[in-house]
This record gives sequence, structure tokens and C-alpha cells, in this order.
Amino acid sequence: MHPAQFVSSDWAGIALGLAILMLVVILPPVARFYDASRVYLRLFAISLPMLVIGGLLIAWLLGQGLDSEVLRTMVPAIVVVLGWFVTFIFQEDRRITERREDQRDLQIALHAEIQTYADTFNAYRVADLRDSLEREIEEQGEAFRPFMTVEREPIIFLKLSTELHRLPAHQVNIAVVFYTRLQDMRGFAQELSSPQFNALPIARRRLAYLDYYAVREYVAQSAQIALREFAPPKPESPPGGGAQ
Repeated sequence: MHPAQFVSSDWAGIALGLAILMLVVILPPVARFYDASRVYLRLFAISLPMLVIGGLLIAWLLGQGLDSEVLRTMVPAIVVVLGWFVTFIFQEDRRITERREDQRDLQIALHAEIQTYADTFNAYRVADLRDSLEREIEEQGEAFRPFMTVEREPIIFLKLSTELHRLPAHQVNIAVVFYTRLQDMRGFAQELSSPQFNALPIARRRLAYLDYYAVREYVAQSAQIALREFAPPKPESPPGGGAQ
């Protein structure tokens, strides 16, 4: 039996259908697993037209009664095409892996710095600071001059600010919101320590102190949101849950 008669155009259509089914059914969960939906879309957009055109061309060639020599020349072409797909997938996988590593490095650095601020906020509860303020004002009156600490400058954030575009958009927003509020709080604390402010009556200064504690509480809440967002991934448990 002649090879061209054995391999009909129906088989070419079946092969084309299976290839399309692979793209539609198999690759999407793989893309979700690797968080590479854009890779899948690019692969789908490139490969689907190639499969359609290639399938139609193969079906037409098979209908021309080609001999075995011509059919054998198609095998290297298929290998070349498959090699191109494999190369494409590996290149995209490497690019995504590098992007993930850059994002993870940024997240770890920001998490470490925000954690230092959160530790300070946790060490001095706003409710306790308010109670202490009211007690000291009652005892000292106009002579009350609290020592206002100013949080240190966010060195890591300032160093990495030009790299924030590597993070997802919602994480950029969370980081910017926290550090903007932190800078506002630092400026507020500096104003509360100025000679001009300390010359004001205690009634006005008391309201400003309470406002500062409210801002501090707001920044502490933003810090907790950022810590949850930038938290390092938990180490994976070994197969079997580590049971011996």
C-alpha cells in the first residue's frame, strides 16, 4: 500500500484537532501552575495559526499522492518546529523565573524594613501612649514637654524606589501608601519637637499630640497590611508531611 494512500487527509485533520485540543485543554492549567498566562497567550497566538496553516498544507500534500521520500522529508521539518516551541517555552520560563526572583528579592527587603517599624509600633501601644499623655498633662500642666522620637529614615525603600516597577501593581500601591504615611508621621513628629510648637498653650499641644498618636496608629495598621503582602513564602513540607 502506498504511504500516501495509508495516511489520508482525515488523519491530518485528526492530528490538527489533537494539537488544538492540547493548546486549549492542557496548556492553560500548566500556564496557571507556572503563573505564566501571558506565555500561554503568546504561545497560543503564535502556534494556532501555524497549526491551521500547517494542517491544511499537510492535508493538501497528502492528497497529491506523494511518495515515501517526500513524506520522510516532513519528519525533520516537524522536529525543527517542535524544537522552536521547546526553545520558546524555555526562554519564557527563564524570563519568568528571573522576574520572580527579582520580585522576591524586593519583597524580602521591603518586608525586613517594614518589620523593624512594626516592631517599634508594637513596643509602644497607642492606647498606652494616650493614657500616659493625659496623666502627664494633668501632673505637669504647661510645663509638659514630651520627648518625641522620630522614626529613622526608610533607607531600603529609598534605595530600591527605582526598582518598584518590578513588583505587581497592587504591591507597589501598598508600599507607596505605607512609606508615604510613614514620611508624614516623621514630619509630624519633627514639628511637635520644634520650639514654635512648644510655645503653644498646653490645650492646643494636647490636641496635636492626640492627632499624632492617631496618625501613628494608622501607620501601624498600614505596616501590618504591607507585612502580610510581602511575607516570605512558607517552606514547603516534604512529601508525606515529614512523617517518619
